[in-house]
Amino acid sequence: MTKTSKRVLLGVGALWAATIGYAASIDIGFAGVLLALTAVSFIQNMSFTLVSRSRQSGDPERHRYAAWGSNFIWLATQAFIAANIYTPITNMTNAGQWSVNDMTYILLTFIVYGLSTAEGSVFMMRMNLGRVKLGAFSRAFTETKHKSRPGAR
Repeated sequence: MTKTSKRVLLGVGALWAATIGYAASIDIGFAGVLLALTAVSFIQNMSFTLVSRSRQSGDPERHRYAAWGSNFIWLATQAFIAANIYTPITNMTNAGQWSVNDMTYILLTFIVYGLSTAEGSVFMMRMNLGRVKLGAFSRAFTETKHKSRPGAR
C-alpha cells in the first residue's frame, strides 16, 4: 500500500470514527445502527465489485454466485437506507417542518454509507488482485485467468 493510500485510509477512518462518536453522543442506539450499516454497506460494495469483475471474467457460474450475493446484500442495505433516510424525510414532509435532529441523522447516515461503500469496493478490488491475504477467503476471491472453451469468443 502506498503512502498516499495509507493517508487516505487514515483520513477515512478518522472521519468514520468521528461520525460514529458523534452519533453515540446524541443517541447510542443510532450509533449501533450506523455500525451495522457500516458492515452491511461495506459488504454490499464488495459484492458489487465482485459482480462487475466476475461479469468481465467470462465465467457464467462465477458471475451467478456473485450476482446472488450482491442482490441479497443490496436488499438488506435498503432496509437501513429506508429506516435512516427515506422514513425521516417522509415524516418531515408530512409534518410540514424540517427537524434538525432528523437532518443530522440523515447526514450521518450518508457519511457512513458513502465511506463504507467506497472502502468495500476498494477492499474487494485489492482482494481480487491478490493484494489482500486472508487465507482461504482471499483464495476464493482472487481472480484467475478464465480459460474459455475452444471456439468461444
